[in-house]
Amino acid sequence: MSWATVAQYQARYGAVDDTDTLQECLNDATAQINDLLDTAHIDYFDPTEQQAYKYMMVCRQMANRMFESASSALPFGATQAAQTAGPYTQSFSFGNPYGTVQPTRSEKALLGVLKTTIGSIHANVDGPRTVTRCGDVHDC
Repeated sequence: MSWATVAQYQARYGAVDDTDTLQECLNDATAQINDLLDTAHIDYFDPTEQQAYKYMMVCRQMANRMFESASSALPFGATQAAQTAGPYTQSFSFGNPYGTVQPTRSEKALLGVLKTTIGSIHANVDGPRTVTRCGDVHDC
């Protein structure tokens, strides 16, 4: 079972012809979401209504990026194309050549798995110190 249904996807992004491919994209996105939640030790088996809605949103967004790249007329992974008739030039720009889709920073924040690290290390400078042979430092 995926976090978003084909109907929920289509309500957001419009009707699609290839619902089988779309369902596979939704399943792949769900597997990635579940893996992120497992890694963060977040229990997702009985989510609240608000959590389930957030998971559905992220699933749709990730599936949309997968589905759009899969149904594009450009070569797999290409984001731009240029063509010239003479003297026969053709070029492509690849944004994600392997077609993998990672959750964005905002999607990770919605899932509650965004890792932010802010902190400091306090030096222990309290108390007298003595320096003995060869530069060894010892507490008194």
